[in-house]
Amino acid sequence: MRLDAVHVHAVTLSLRSPFETSVEREVDRPVLIVEAESDGLHGFGEVAISDNPWFYPETRSTALLMLRDFLAPMALAADFDRPDDVPRVFDRVRGWSFAKAGLEGAILDLLAKRAGLPLFRFLGGERDRVPCGTSIGIEGDPDDLLRRVDDAVAARSTRVKIKITPGRDVDVLSAIRERHPAIPLMADANEAYGRGDLEDLAAFDRFDLLMLEQPFPGNRLDLHAELAKTMRTPICLDDGIHDFETARLAHSMGALGILNVKAPRMGGWIRSRDAAAWCADVGVPAFVGGLVDTGIGKSFNLALATCRGLELPADSTPSAHHFEHDLVDPPIEMPGGFWTPPDAPGIGVAVDHERLLSERTITI
Repeated sequence: MRLDAVHVHAVTLSLRSPFETSVEREVDRPVLIVEAESDGLHGFGEVAISDNPWFYPETRSTALLMLRDFLAPMALAADFDRPDDVPRVFDRVRGWSFAKAGLEGAILDLLAKRAGLPLFRFLGGERDRVPCGTSIGIEGDPDDLLRRVDDAVAARSTRVKIKITPGRDVDVLSAIRERHPAIPLMADANEAYGRGDLEDLAAFDRFDLLMLEQPFPGNRLDLHAELAKTMRTPICLDDGIHDFETARLAHSMGALGILNVKAPRMGGWIRSRDAAAWCADVGVPAFVGGLVDTGIGKSFNLALATCRGLELPADSTPSAHHFEHDLVDPPIEMPGGFWTPPDAPGIGVAVDHERLLSERTITI
Protein backbone atom coordinates (compact mmCIF):
# COMPACT_ATOMS: atom_id res chain seq x y z
CA MET A 1 0.00 0.00 0.00
CA ARG A 2 1.23 3.48 -0.90
CA LEU A 3 -0.10 6.65 0.71
CA ASP A 4 -1.60 9.38 -1.45
CA ALA A 5 -1.52 12.16 1.16
CA VAL A 6 -1.08 12.88 4.85
CA HIS A 7 -3.11 15.59 6.61
CA VAL A 8 -2.37 16.87 10.10
CA HIS A 9 -5.25 18.54 11.96
CA ALA A 10 -4.67 20.76 15.01
CA VAL A 11 -7.78 20.67 17.19
CA THR A 12 -8.55 21.82 20.74
CA LEU A 13 -11.37 20.22 22.73
CA SER A 14 -12.91 21.69 25.87
CA LEU A 15 -12.79 19.50 28.96
CA ARG A 16 -15.88 18.98 31.08
CA SER A 17 -13.75 19.79 34.13
CA PRO A 18 -10.06 20.58 34.71
CA PHE A 19 -7.65 17.64 34.96
CA GLU A 20 -4.69 18.20 37.29
CA THR A 21 -1.57 16.14 37.94
CA SER A 22 1.62 16.93 39.86
CA VAL A 23 2.94 18.43 36.60
CA GLU A 24 0.16 20.61 35.14
CA ARG A 25 -3.51 21.54 35.17
CA GLU A 26 -5.43 21.20 31.91
CA VAL A 27 -8.70 23.02 31.21
CA ASP A 28 -8.85 22.06 27.54
CA ARG A 29 -7.15 19.44 25.39
CA PRO A 30 -4.99 20.42 22.42
CA VAL A 31 -4.33 17.51 20.08
CA LEU A 32 -3.02 16.66 16.63
CA ILE A 33 -5.03 14.22 14.53
CA VAL A 34 -3.13 12.60 11.67
CA GLU A 35 -5.12 11.51 8.62
CA ALA A 36 -3.58 9.23 6.00
CA GLU A 37 -5.19 8.65 2.56
CA SER A 38 -4.78 5.73 0.17
CA ASP A 39 -7.03 4.69 -2.73
CA GLY A 40 -10.06 6.46 -1.30
CA LEU A 41 -9.64 5.10 2.22
CA HIS A 42 -8.85 7.29 5.22
CA GLY A 43 -7.01 6.28 8.38
CA PHE A 44 -6.73 8.32 11.57
CA GLY A 45 -4.21 8.51 14.40
CA GLU A 46 -3.70 10.80 17.39
CA VAL A 47 -0.65 12.69 18.64
CA ALA A 48 -1.62 12.95 22.30
CA ILE A 49 0.56 15.80 23.49
CA SER A 50 0.11 19.27 24.92
CA ASP A 51 1.11 22.74 23.77
CA ASN A 52 3.86 22.90 26.40
CA PRO A 53 6.80 20.61 27.32
CA TRP A 54 6.08 20.34 31.06
CA PHE A 55 5.09 16.67 30.91
CA TYR A 56 6.79 15.35 27.76
CA PRO A 57 9.52 17.00 25.64
CA GLU A 58 7.37 16.94 22.49
CA THR A 59 4.74 19.62 21.99
CA ARG A 60 2.02 20.04 19.43
CA SER A 61 4.02 22.59 17.43
CA THR A 62 7.26 20.58 17.44
CA ALA A 63 5.44 17.36 16.52
CA LEU A 64 3.74 19.19 13.66
CA LEU A 65 7.11 20.25 12.29
CA MET A 66 8.52 16.74 12.62
CA LEU A 67 5.52 15.25 10.83
CA ARG A 68 5.61 17.84 8.05
CA ASP A 69 9.35 17.87 7.39
CA PHE A 70 10.40 14.28 8.06
CA LEU A 71 7.93 11.58 9.10
CA ALA A 72 5.14 12.21 6.57
CA PRO A 73 7.56 12.47 3.59
CA MET A 74 9.17 9.21 4.72
CA ALA A 75 5.76 7.55 4.88
CA LEU A 76 4.74 8.86 1.47
CA ALA A 77 7.86 7.30 -0.04
CA ALA A 78 7.33 3.87 1.56
CA ASP A 79 5.32 0.73 0.83
CA PHE A 80 3.21 -0.77 3.62
CA ASP A 81 1.72 -4.26 3.58
CA ARG A 82 1.94 -5.64 7.13
CA PRO A 83 1.64 -4.02 10.58
CA ASP A 84 5.31 -4.65 11.38
CA ASP A 85 6.35 -2.65 8.28
CA VAL A 86 5.15 0.63 9.77
CA PRO A 87 7.51 1.40 12.69
CA ARG A 88 10.58 0.31 10.72
CA VAL A 89 10.04 3.11 8.21
CA PHE A 90 10.64 5.66 10.98
CA ASP A 91 13.56 3.96 12.74
CA ARG A 92 16.07 6.34 11.18
CA VAL A 93 14.52 9.21 13.14
CA ARG A 94 15.72 9.34 16.73
CA GLY A 95 13.10 10.10 19.36
CA TRP A 96 9.80 11.82 18.53
CA SER A 97 7.80 8.83 19.75
CA PHE A 98 4.49 10.72 20.03
CA ALA A 99 4.65 12.06 16.50
CA LYS A 100 5.64 8.61 15.23
CA ALA A 101 2.77 6.94 17.09
CA GLY A 102 0.23 9.35 15.60
CA LEU A 103 1.29 8.68 12.03
CA GLU A 104 1.78 4.96 12.66
CA GLY A 105 -1.76 4.82 14.00
CA ALA A 106 -3.22 6.45 10.89
CA ILE A 107 -1.39 3.96 8.67
CA LEU A 108 -2.45 0.96 10.80
CA ASP A 109 -6.07 2.16 10.66
CA LEU A 110 -5.76 2.31 6.86
CA LEU A 111 -4.17 -1.14 6.63
CA ALA A 112 -6.87 -2.66 8.86
CA LYS A 113 -9.63 -1.06 6.78
CA ARG A 114 -7.99 -2.30 3.61
CA ALA A 115 -7.89 -5.81 5.07
CA GLY A 116 -11.51 -5.53 6.24
CA LEU A 117 -10.51 -6.26 9.84
CA PRO A 118 -11.25 -4.50 13.14
CA LEU A 119 -8.08 -2.90 14.45
CA PHE A 120 -7.89 -5.17 17.50
CA ARG A 121 -7.87 -8.27 15.28
CA PHE A 122 -5.37 -6.68 12.93
CA LEU A 123 -3.01 -6.12 15.88
CA GLY A 124 -3.39 -9.74 16.98
CA GLY A 125 -5.74 -9.10 19.88
CA GLU A 126 -6.84 -12.12 21.88
CA ARG A 127 -9.83 -10.79 23.84
CA ASP A 128 -13.16 -9.27 22.92
CA ARG A 129 -13.79 -7.58 26.27
CA VAL A 130 -11.46 -5.14 28.06
CA PRO A 131 -11.73 -4.08 31.72
CA CYS A 132 -11.27 -0.31 32.13
CA GLY A 133 -10.30 1.89 35.04
CA THR A 134 -10.90 5.54 35.89
CA SER A 135 -8.10 8.07 36.41
CA ILE A 136 -8.91 11.01 38.71
CA GLY A 137 -6.75 14.11 38.82
CA ILE A 138 -5.71 16.19 41.81
CA GLU A 139 -8.65 18.08 43.27
CA GLY A 140 -8.38 21.19 45.42
CA ASP A 141 -11.50 20.23 47.38
CA PRO A 142 -11.31 16.79 49.07
CA ASP A 143 -15.09 16.48 48.88
CA ASP A 144 -14.98 16.92 45.10
CA LEU A 145 -12.40 14.14 44.88
CA LEU A 146 -14.51 11.79 46.98
CA ARG A 147 -17.54 12.55 44.82
CA ARG A 148 -15.52 11.59 41.73
CA VAL A 149 -14.47 8.35 43.38
CA ASP A 150 -18.09 7.68 44.32
CA ASP A 151 -19.10 8.26 40.70
CA ALA A 152 -16.43 5.85 39.46
CA VAL A 153 -17.57 3.18 41.90
CA ALA A 154 -21.20 3.73 40.90
CA ALA A 155 -20.22 3.34 37.23
CA ARG A 156 -18.57 0.01 38.16
CA SER A 157 -15.08 1.09 37.11
CA THR A 158 -12.87 -1.97 37.49
CA ARG A 159 -10.27 0.10 39.37
CA VAL A 160 -9.67 3.70 40.40
CA LYS A 161 -6.40 5.60 39.89
CA ILE A 162 -5.72 8.70 41.96
CA LYS A 163 -3.13 11.31 41.07
CA ILE A 164 -1.00 12.26 44.10
CA THR A 165 1.75 14.74 44.93
CA PRO A 166 3.54 15.60 48.20
CA GLY A 167 1.06 17.22 50.54
CA ARG A 168 -1.88 15.75 48.63
CA ASP A 169 -1.34 12.07 49.20
CA VAL A 170 -1.77 10.55 52.68
CA ASP A 171 -4.92 12.49 53.58
CA VAL A 172 -6.44 11.79 50.18
CA LEU A 173 -5.73 8.04 50.27
CA SER A 174 -6.88 7.79 53.88
CA ALA A 175 -10.20 9.46 53.06
CA ILE A 176 -10.79 7.20 50.08
CA ARG A 177 -9.96 4.06 52.04
CA GLU A 178 -12.24 5.12 54.88
CA ARG A 179 -15.17 5.48 52.49
CA HIS A 180 -14.27 2.63 50.10
CA PRO A 181 -12.14 0.10 51.99
CA ALA A 182 -12.30 -2.61 49.33
CA ILE A 183 -12.20 -0.92 45.91
CA PRO A 184 -9.22 -1.69 43.65
CA LEU A 185 -7.19 1.50 44.12
CA MET A 186 -3.85 2.72 42.75
CA ALA A 187 -1.87 5.94 43.16
CA ASP A 188 0.04 7.73 40.39
CA ALA A 189 2.74 10.22 41.43
CA ASN A 190 3.98 11.34 37.99
CA GLU A 191 7.59 11.58 39.26
CA ALA A 192 6.70 13.94 42.14
CA TYR A 193 8.91 12.40 44.87
CA GLY A 194 12.61 12.08 45.65
CA ARG A 195 15.09 10.11 47.75
CA GLY A 196 13.98 11.86 50.92
CA ASP A 197 10.50 10.38 50.51
CA LEU A 198 11.50 6.67 50.50
CA GLU A 199 10.41 5.97 54.06
CA ASP A 200 7.11 7.84 53.74
CA LEU A 201 6.26 6.09 50.47
CA ALA A 202 7.00 2.65 51.94
CA ALA A 203 4.33 3.40 54.53
CA PHE A 204 1.74 3.55 51.73
CA ASP A 205 1.45 -0.23 52.15
CA ARG A 206 -1.26 0.49 54.72
CA PHE A 207 -3.56 1.69 51.94
CA ASP A 208 -3.58 -1.73 50.23
CA LEU A 209 -2.92 -0.28 46.77
CA LEU A 210 -2.88 -2.28 43.56
CA MET A 211 0.29 -0.39 42.67
CA LEU A 212 2.21 2.84 43.19
CA GLU A 213 2.96 4.36 39.80
CA GLN A 214 6.11 6.33 38.92
CA PRO A 215 6.94 7.89 42.31
CA PHE A 216 10.42 9.05 41.19
CA PRO A 217 11.84 10.66 38.04
CA GLY A 218 12.09 8.34 35.07
CA ASN A 219 15.88 8.32 35.09
CA ARG A 220 16.06 7.14 38.71
CA LEU A 221 15.53 3.42 38.30
CA ASP A 222 17.80 2.99 41.32
CA LEU A 223 15.31 4.72 43.61
CA HIS A 224 12.43 2.62 42.28
CA ALA A 225 14.46 -0.54 42.90
CA GLU A 226 15.34 0.63 46.40
CA LEU A 227 11.71 1.38 47.23
CA ALA A 228 10.58 -1.98 45.81
CA LYS A 229 12.79 -3.75 48.38
CA THR A 230 11.06 -2.03 51.30
CA MET A 231 7.35 -2.23 50.40
CA ARG A 232 4.97 -4.96 49.31
CA THR A 233 2.96 -2.64 47.02
CA PRO A 234 4.11 -3.25 43.43
CA ILE A 235 6.00 -0.39 41.78
CA CYS A 236 4.63 0.52 38.36
CA LEU A 237 6.89 2.28 35.88
CA ASP A 238 5.55 4.65 33.26
CA ASP A 239 7.35 7.81 32.16
CA GLY A 240 10.88 6.40 32.35
CA ILE A 241 10.28 3.39 30.07
CA HIS A 242 10.70 4.41 26.44
CA ASP A 243 11.77 1.12 24.85
CA PHE A 244 12.51 -2.57 25.35
CA GLU A 245 16.03 -2.00 26.58
CA THR A 246 14.98 0.31 29.40
CA ALA A 247 12.25 -2.11 30.42
CA ARG A 248 14.74 -4.98 30.49
CA LEU A 249 17.18 -2.91 32.54
CA ALA A 250 14.49 -1.91 35.03
CA HIS A 251 13.44 -5.54 35.35
CA SER A 252 16.99 -6.72 35.95
CA MET A 253 17.42 -4.08 38.69
CA GLY A 254 14.22 -5.13 40.48
CA ALA A 255 12.58 -1.78 39.73
CA LEU A 256 9.80 -3.03 37.44
CA GLY A 257 6.87 -4.56 39.30
CA ILE A 258 4.23 -3.53 36.75
CA LEU A 259 4.55 -1.78 33.38
CA ASN A 260 2.28 0.96 32.12
CA VAL A 261 2.41 0.37 28.35
CA LYS A 262 1.75 3.80 26.90
CA ALA A 263 2.18 3.42 23.14
CA PRO A 264 2.96 7.07 22.27
CA ARG A 265 5.72 7.03 24.87
CA MET A 266 7.16 3.70 23.70
CA GLY A 267 7.43 4.53 20.01
CA GLY A 268 4.13 3.26 18.66
CA TRP A 269 1.51 0.56 18.68
CA ILE A 270 3.50 -2.34 17.22
CA ARG A 271 6.48 -1.84 19.54
CA SER A 272 4.11 -1.55 22.50
CA ARG A 273 2.31 -4.75 21.53
CA ASP A 274 5.67 -6.52 21.43
CA ALA A 275 6.68 -5.03 24.78
CA ALA A 276 3.49 -6.39 26.32
CA ALA A 277 4.27 -9.86 24.96
CA TRP A 278 7.72 -9.63 26.57
CA CYS A 279 6.08 -8.70 29.87
CA ALA A 280 3.97 -11.86 29.63
CA ASP A 281 7.07 -13.93 28.92
CA VAL A 282 8.96 -12.67 31.99
CA GLY A 283 5.96 -12.51 34.34
CA VAL A 284 5.59 -8.72 34.65
CA PRO A 285 1.93 -7.62 34.83
CA ALA A 286 1.09 -4.80 32.43
CA PHE A 287 -1.75 -2.55 31.34
CA VAL A 288 -2.41 0.01 28.63
CA GLY A 289 -1.91 3.55 29.86
CA GLY A 290 -3.76 6.55 28.56
CA LEU A 291 -3.60 10.32 28.44
CA VAL A 292 -6.50 12.72 28.02
CA ASP A 293 -7.23 11.03 24.70
CA THR A 294 -10.00 11.71 22.23
CA GLY A 295 -12.06 8.81 20.97
CA ILE A 296 -9.46 8.23 18.24
CA GLY A 297 -6.67 7.70 20.74
CA LYS A 298 -8.94 5.68 23.02
CA SER A 299 -9.81 3.38 20.12
CA PHE A 300 -6.13 2.56 19.65
CA ASN A 301 -5.47 2.16 23.37
CA LEU A 302 -8.37 -0.22 23.79
CA ALA A 303 -7.54 -2.25 20.68
CA LEU A 304 -4.01 -2.65 22.04
CA ALA A 305 -5.45 -3.72 25.40
CA THR A 306 -6.90 -6.86 23.79
CA CYS A 307 -3.38 -8.14 23.09
CA ARG A 308 -1.36 -10.67 25.05
CA GLY A 309 0.19 -9.50 28.30
CA LEU A 310 -2.21 -6.62 28.95
CA GLU A 311 -4.69 -8.24 31.32
CA LEU A 312 -4.80 -5.49 33.98
CA PRO A 313 -7.55 -2.86 33.55
CA ALA A 314 -6.74 -0.31 30.86
CA ASP A 315 -6.34 3.35 31.74
CA SER A 316 -9.36 4.52 29.78
CA THR A 317 -12.68 6.20 30.40
CA PRO A 318 -15.79 6.82 28.29
CA SER A 319 -15.79 9.76 25.89
CA ALA A 320 -18.24 11.61 28.13
CA HIS A 321 -15.80 11.49 31.08
CA HIS A 322 -13.67 14.29 29.61
CA PHE A 323 -15.54 15.72 26.62
CA GLU A 324 -18.97 17.13 25.91
CA HIS A 325 -18.36 16.44 22.20
CA ASP A 326 -15.75 13.86 21.24
CA LEU A 327 -14.34 13.45 17.73
CA VAL A 328 -15.92 10.04 17.11
CA ASP A 329 -19.36 8.59 16.58
CA PRO A 330 -20.52 6.55 18.35
CA PRO A 331 -18.71 7.85 21.42
CA ILE A 332 -16.56 5.41 23.38
CA GLU A 333 -18.62 3.74 26.10
CA MET A 334 -17.76 1.20 28.81
CA PRO A 335 -20.95 -0.21 30.30
CA GLY A 336 -20.25 -1.96 33.57
CA GLY A 337 -16.58 -0.95 33.37
CA PHE A 338 -15.84 -2.97 30.22
CA TRP A 339 -15.22 -2.04 26.56
CA THR A 340 -16.27 -4.28 23.70
CA PRO A 341 -14.37 -3.83 20.41
CA PRO A 342 -16.49 -2.77 17.44
CA ASP A 343 -16.77 -5.18 14.50
CA ALA A 344 -16.29 -2.50 11.83
CA PRO A 345 -12.94 -2.36 10.02
CA GLY A 346 -10.13 -0.20 11.43
CA ILE A 347 -10.82 1.77 14.59
CA GLY A 348 -14.49 0.99 14.08
CA VAL A 349 -15.91 4.47 14.69
CA ALA A 350 -16.70 7.39 12.41
CA VAL A 351 -14.54 10.49 12.78
CA ASP A 352 -16.05 13.98 12.78
CA HIS A 353 -14.18 15.24 9.71
CA GLU A 354 -15.94 18.60 9.70
CA ARG A 355 -14.66 19.23 13.22
CA LEU A 356 -11.12 18.28 12.17
CA LEU A 357 -11.20 20.88 9.40
CA SER A 358 -12.58 23.63 11.65
CA GLU A 359 -9.26 24.88 13.02
CA ARG A 360 -5.90 24.30 11.31
CA THR A 361 -4.94 21.63 8.78
CA ILE A 362 -1.76 21.08 6.79
CA THR A 363 -1.44 18.61 3.96
CA ILE A 364 1.77 16.85 2.99
